Amino acid sequence: MMLNDWLSRLLDRRVLGAGIVVSAMTGLVGPFGTYGEEALPERVVFWTLVIGLSLPVAVACRAVVDRHLARLGFWSRALIVCTAFTLAYAPLLQAILLLRIGPDHQLALGFAEICLVVFAIALLVNLLDWMVGLGMAARGPMVQPVPSAGAPPLGPSAAPGPARDTAASPRPRLVARLPPDLRDEVLSVSVRDHYVDVHTARGAAGLLMRLSDAIGELDGVEGAQIHRSHWVAKAAVSGVERTGGRVLLRLVDGRRLPVSRGRLPDLADRGWL
Repeated sequence: MMLNDWLSRLLDRRVLGAGIVVSAMTGLVGPFGTYGEEALPERVVFWTLVIGLSLPVAVACRAVVDRHLARLGFWSRALIVCTAFTLAYAPLLQAILLLRIGPDHQLALGFAEICLVVFAIALLVNLLDWMVGLGMAARGPMVQPVPSAGAPPLGPSAAPGPARDTAASPRPRLVARLPPDLRDEVLSVSVRDHYVDVHTARGAAGLLMRLSDAIGELDGVEGAQIHRSHWVAKAAVSGVERTGGRVLLRLVDGRRLPVSRGRLPDLADRGWL
């Protein structure tokens, strides 16, 4: 559910850690006329509260954009998130600053200037997130839990397709990267920020790697990339839905993934549609 996704993102250690670091830095610097007006401890407490109020807004913007615009690339989504966050948070920040330092303070900023500063800071945070993702990717794949999309895992007894003789036909290398309790037939692989979410009949986990590399480790599993962000195993497709000019593949675990227009002819030729 959306609320659960928002809460799990808000309580993520990286988000809380970033909030603590930014609060400490702004407390030391004292932006928007707060430096020199009060002692350091007071500034740190004030900016901790201000940053604390910004986190739920920022996380909500990110959750909504990731949920509805997942097909876009990282930076396209980042710019939308920064814009939405600025429009939502800048009025609140202006009101807080008017109460704190007053409108006649020599360093008081107008609304347009506050919007520019908020947008720039939000963009910087996304840049740092992107750079951290690149650094983590350079160290190799890492496993991350996948936020629940509302569809329960099938469980080991409900895996699609006939059982395979693992001695004669070993599972693909990609499956070996997953936690032992999730190693089963691969249903789909999808992009999420710097991760790819690997869905199996037992559940899902995120691996810190590129989609192309993940597909390369599927080792002969019959499937197709149906979208720039999604690869699907043929055995996982239970139906096709067409709505509002869009084509969706319905998977055996209840999820629905979009098919991009450019992939339609190839999938039709292969008998998927």
